[in-house]
Amino acid sequence: MKKFIVSAFLVLPAVFLFAPALPVHADAVTDLYNTCSVQNPEGTLKCSADKRYVAGSCKTETEARPSIQDCLNRGRVFSCPAGCTSACSDSNKKNCNGTCITPYADDGVDDGVDDGKTCAAAFLTFNDCTGKCGSCSAGYELIGGKCVNLAMVEGRVASLEGVQLCFFNEEGKYVDPQGNSCEFDPSSINIRLNAFSSALDALVQLVAAIFPNIINITDVTEIINSIIEGDYTTAQEFQTMITELYEQITDIINGAAGVSFVGITTAKYTAGFTGAPKGYLGANAVCAAQFTGSHVCTNEEILALYNTGVTLPTSGKAWISGGAPGHSEPANDCQGWSVTGSVAYGRYWNFEKISGWLSQCTPDLYGFACCK
Repeated sequence: MKKFIVSAFLVLPAVFLFAPALPVHADAVTDLYNTCSVQNPEGTLKCSADKRYVAGSCKTETEARPSIQDCLNRGRVFSCPAGCTSACSDSNKKNCNGTCITPYADDGVDDGVDDGKTCAAAFLTFNDCTGKCGSCSAGYELIGGKCVNLAMVEGRVASLEGVQLCFFNEEGKYVDPQGNSCEFDPSSINIRLNAFSSALDALVQLVAAIFPNIINITDVTEIINSIIEGDYTTAQEFQTMITELYEQITDIINGAAGVSFVGITTAKYTAGFTGAPKGYLGANAVCAAQFTGSHVCTNEEILALYNTGVTLPTSGKAWISGGAPGHSEPANDCQGWSVTGSVAYGRYWNFEKISGWLSQCTPDLYGFACCK
């Protein structure tokens, strides 16, 4: 009888030449050019005496030099017939966005860099091209800007912190995520709840760490205890408890700042909004068109998000609304998002610098930061 299942958690052609250290001397380019054939590999195209077959056509050395030198300067292998390849001339390097570099080491040293130790502790992947953390690791969901070991399947909680839950399938059978039959035993529910409660303790600590200034850990604990201490006599009641727990914890995380950041519009601000409405309503409509239900973030909302530890973009600039000017100049949201040019100023947020600024209302300069 079971209720839960705990989850265990190239050979390159001879015409290729390896590039030396940057920058590449012109003689290296000349030497490589001179190895190129005077005809294409198929022998169907023969070049004139002053040309060689380079990257798909006959070229003089002067014509071929820029592409050859750029390829070698990027540390990549150049093929006379094909041109610059994606392979790196140094096997210890990696092609990152077109240039071969020494990959960042996932060394796990706590040196202030987003390396292996920092990323792993947050359950994030590691990008050896940038040396920074990437997306949530496999099996983790992004909740409130943090990665939590929680899996949803068709709108229900399938597992939380490694504990997989049984549920009623479309046939009305009570099964585990693998489809095996589960039997609900009310007499053993307390044992199961104790095991599950231990897994939830980790989530409580995580929520408290994310929002130390907003959420009292007692609030989260009380929610969990009030649900898991219920008297459950059927499997469906127990599954409902799990769903309620997920919803309440998620609401706390996403609602701690009273608002959530949803993105920056690709559409740039211009005074001539297409159609109606205009002004603030028109600006909000730009956000809502890309992010349903959103509006232009206010200065206060951006600060609240930072104050509660919500993860925001680390690059980009976007207009935000600030209302009445706090400045001797007409810094009034480009006259309520109705004009462009030098007659007024608007507030924008520099996410890379984590700071707010004023700018003249240059058309098509920034998109809007959107919240909901």
